[in-house]
Amino acid sequence: MALYAISLGCFIALMLLVVSMEEGGENLSASSMSLTEAVVLLSQGVGFTAGSVVIGVMPLLLTLLLVALIAQCASKAGVGLLPWLSGLATWVACNLLWAGGTTVELHDPQPAVAAKTATIWTLGYLFAVMMRSPLPKRVITALAGHMPATVRHTLRLTGFVTAVLASALVLTGFVTSVVWIVRGWHGMTTLFTMTGMENGSRILTSIAACVWLPNLMGWAVSWILGAGFHIGDLGVFTMWGGQSAGLPPLPVFGLLPDAVPDERVRIVLQCLIPVTAAVVALVFMAVPGPLRLRIAKPDDSEGTRTVVRIMICHACALCAALILLVAGSCAWYALSDGSLGEHRLKDVGVDVMVSTQTTGRSLAFGFAGAWFVAAVVLAAVYGIHWIVGRQRLSRDASSASTGVAGGTAADDGPSDRPRRPRTIRSDTDLSKSEQPAQEEIDDSNESSD
Repeated sequence: MALYAISLGCFIALMLLVVSMEEGGENLSASSMSLTEAVVLLSQGVGFTAGSVVIGVMPLLLTLLLVALIAQCASKAGVGLLPWLSGLATWVACNLLWAGGTTVELHDPQPAVAAKTATIWTLGYLFAVMMRSPLPKRVITALAGHMPATVRHTLRLTGFVTAVLASALVLTGFVTSVVWIVRGWHGMTTLFTMTGMENGSRILTSIAACVWLPNLMGWAVSWILGAGFHIGDLGVFTMWGGQSAGLPPLPVFGLLPDAVPDERVRIVLQCLIPVTAAVVALVFMAVPGPLRLRIAKPDDSEGTRTVVRIMICHACALCAALILLVAGSCAWYALSDGSLGEHRLKDVGVDVMVSTQTTGRSLAFGFAGAWFVAAVVLAAVYGIHWIVGRQRLSRDASSASTGVAGGTAADDGPSDRPRRPRTIRSDTDLSKSEQPAQEEIDDSNESSD
């Protein structure tokens, strides 16, 4: 808590000092302690109202840094049940002291503050347990030992697809936000000039606004998918329209995007997430491993059953990855929302249900397209192999029948001359034919005598 609060308090004191020096008026540095306490609570989900300024949008970058700091400190101090309980009690007590000592009006009562701060501490401690404790590895090893190999490979495929696509969504939101910043920098400079801010105030307030960059990235993902986002009742931003004329003159509002006039660009932007999901699914289905797509021969019944089983495992892995991604995006959208006022700026951010449905639909289209493409290709290759095999068998059968017919004709040997019928004489006929010859020989002998 000291590391976090002191670092944050020094920056806030510096920013307030520079703003007081450049803008004149009262000394704002006197309220740096109270504002630091409020921002520490704001990073854990507790909004506040300071005069006419209402801030209820949770700075997710500060929240991520705080969770990482808790995890790092807890991993170095040692993890266990007793350290978690003692740390939880100390952490909640410190935050309740901050809540009671600040002069700004908090939006949540004391029990809600305790619950939210306890959640942040527990989340950071869980990361420390996963980094340092051998218990999660033992549990995973024990579970893996009782699982079939197919289930283990399916779960591994689910984890890979989920991690890659979650990174792709974050990268898409970051790139889109950077494009907004580059394109809207002149609008932000114009608002700086309208409010009379000098260079030091511009730089420090711009750095301070970076703590809401993950929120802006979530809004950018919703904008890319076509759901858009809104700034209360004063502005609705989608690829088909952008309304910012009625917004208050906050410099950060100058970065919000305009409509995309080219229909082809809108179609390309909306197809980014589904195409990425399809490509990632196809790559992981074809990567070498136990669940790699393969071609079975038509006469290989065991290979055909294996291919069908692999396709079923792929479908289960993609469905599980879709559920995890939809749940994660829903949490991201919900945490990035908040309020900047009590009336027309009460709800700022995305429509969580609409954006979540749009995200799930886009990812489902990509996964389903990849799976059906793989199934069609396998079926086509299998059909081609089956047709070629049948043609080969019929060709061999016809060759065999032609060979047998040709051999019989060669033995008979067709002749051009007519054949005379053969007469078969018996031994009795032969003896009769030889008797006249013998009588002639006997007559000739008598005459010579």
